Amino acid sequence: MVVTVPEKTLEHWISQYIANRYARHAALWWPTQGEDINVGSLPARSGKAIQLEVKTSTVTTTGHEVLINLEQLEKYLRKRFALQPFYVFPLPFWQGTLREDAHRRGDEVTEGGFKRSGSPRWFGHWMVVLTTQQVYAAINPRLGDPEKKVLARVQPGPYGVPHVTWPNAGGITPAPVDFPDFWDVLGRCGRPDWPQLVRLPTHLVGEWFYNHNEMLDLLQLAAANDNNASAESLTTFESMDREGFARASELDDFQEGEDSDTSGGSDEHRQIVFIYARNFR
Repeated sequence: MVVTVPEKTLEHWISQYIANRYARHAALWWPTQGEDINVGSLPARSGKAIQLEVKTSTVTTTGHEVLINLEQLEKYLRKRFALQPFYVFPLPFWQGTLREDAHRRGDEVTEGGFKRSGSPRWFGHWMVVLTTQQVYAAINPRLGDPEKKVLARVQPGPYGVPHVTWPNAGGITPAPVDFPDFWDVLGRCGRPDWPQLVRLPTHLVGEWFYNHNEMLDLLQLAAANDNNASAESLTTFESMDREGFARASELDDFQEGEDSDTSGGSDEHRQIVFIYARNFR
């Protein structure tokens, strides 16, 4: 299979975007196979942690396909909700590989990593985001399915707008979030069905549960304490599907460390992103 753009390239472009957007006020890293978020390894700061699973698309005779490894998807779905990654993948509006498209335009393929005024070529314009649960619903796994299944089929469309179909979604159309919009919404504490971990200074915590608006207020308050927080003075909250944020009962619940389950193998392209509280001011 010929990929539209290497996943490693997308990983680096996403990392570059995060580094530029948040300057020094975010941390990110790539876990080894079978490793998950370890709260003890997060920066000793107040803020929010999420995971990104980066996928690419493959070139077909009519456009592109986004394929999902079902074993890996099942593995992610078994995790606590707050530890499930977001899937980030392209919906290309051109035919062939990104390199071929750049050659036709007379551009360098590396230009896709940079945001230029008025240009649709920046990768953020053709990348979208779905939660693990949204991907699972759109894939609709069934007994006897192959190792990988099509999430989306994409055909070039007029005016640079691709035609996207979801062949296994059973008539239900997923609602992916555009890559730039994802970070804007995350900065407002995300959506009710988004998986997130939040760490707050313990002296600000008075309840075991907060809704999204309350959590945003607490993150804004925590920004003033950001430089003084330590690992011993932080309390972890986990997002609960469509409800809000509940205080984690035990810190060890989020110290999974190494895991013998390495499902997905080389298909695993997760990034862990920790955004400091000062970004929520």
